[in-house]
Amino acid sequence: MIDKVRELLKQIDNLVTYEHSRLEDEIDSLKKQLSEINELDLEYDNLKKEAKKIADENKELKNDNKKLINEVQQLEYFKNKYEKLEEEFKKKTMLLSGLKFTLKVITTWIPSQKENISVLLALASLDNYSSNYDKLSKKTKIPVVTLKNRVVPLLKEKNLVIETQNVITLNLDALDDDTEEIF
Repeated sequence: MIDKVRELLKQIDNLVTYEHSRLEDEIDSLKKQLSEINELDLEYDNLKKEAKKIADENKELKNDNKKLINEVQQLEYFKNKYEKLEEEFKKKTMLLSGLKFTLKVITTWIPSQKENISVLLALASLDNYSSNYDKLSKKTKIPVVTLKNRVVPLLKEKNLVIETQNVITLNLDALDDDTEEIF
């Protein structure tokens, strides 16, 4: 009976050894899995940090974009204002050139007829210094017939206006460099 007990103890010992080995292998496998999980956790934390960093950069870029949009809108306002002022400056410059021309004519040649001066002043104040007979008549209150037969021919003779297809234009080429001395 002792032999049987010894045999049983030996079998139990073998069984315990086998189970112990199996459990150690399982523990090693679980440790390896736990290590992999820890590595994944670390990677996950790193990815979260990177995602937060990217989100912060994105937010900062959006704020910068909004600031740039505001600056562009302000610059658009100033651009429009500049263009309006530039257009107004061009008109004033044209008017000044016309008035300089008229002043030169008046200071160097004063015709005996008041109508001639009225026509020159009217042309100097118009865009492109040009007008047809009807508009010029309305502006100066001089009848069209008088303009056609007396005033414009006299001004053409003095080389102060050019007539092209019933459009009268100041002859700015008659304005020489001496004009600056007047001012």
